[in-house]
Amino acid sequence: MTRRLGIGVCGLSRGFVLTAAALAHHPRSRLLAACDPRAEARARFEADFGGRAYATLDGMLGDPAVEVVYVATPHGLHAANAVAACAAGRHVLVEKPMAVTLDECAAMRDAAARAGVVMMVGPSHAYDGPYRHMRALIEAGEVGAPRMLWMLNGTDFLNRPRTPAELDTSRGGGVLFSQAAHQVDVARLLMRAEVADLRCAAFGLDPARPTEGAYTAHLRFAGVARRA
Repeated sequence: MTRRLGIGVCGLSRGFVLTAAALAHHPRSRLLAACDPRAEARARFEADFGGRAYATLDGMLGDPAVEVVYVATPHGLHAANAVAACAAGRHVLVEKPMAVTLDECAAMRDAAARAGVVMMVGPSHAYDGPYRHMRALIEAGEVGAPRMLWMLNGTDFLNRPRTPAELDTSRGGGVLFSQAAHQVDVARLLMRAEVADLRCAAFGLDPARPTEGAYTAHLRFAGVARRA
């Protein structure tokens, strides 16, 4: 029999809602615990999934059946939650963005290394069918090796209903943290290379929503061949 990993969810908001079905029905996972400070969210989780819900992450980490922690809290809490889960010996899947600062990202990386656990950051759109098909065409030689990629994305992200944290750049708000992580992930998939350096400019679009509403970025990929 295939062993199923015990999953504990940290944060029961939109990120979890979008992945709940996959976690609950995947043959390699058991969705068995969650933590959230909101009593109504905990009650709904227990009713929907039959697992145990805790008010705090520490409480959930006390459950020995939890082997993997899925961090789906607001962006500004990712680092603290992931570091705590690693320190407790749990593997970690953390929603994008990994964290709000490079120092936080380094602390998360180091915590996973010290504990000998696996930590994965989870942008999802590089798994979308059209992008996987594009990558398959490249690998099959149907088109030439990519040398330059031009991408244009647009949504109504800034104008949707938002929490205060989603409109505060210092707490991980704005399109750079919420949208660019997906778009860079797709670019890395198609180029099959790491980003060597980048230049970026970000813009506010709505004075009533004081965070980045648009950005433009130029990424140079390491090892991409150039014609003279």
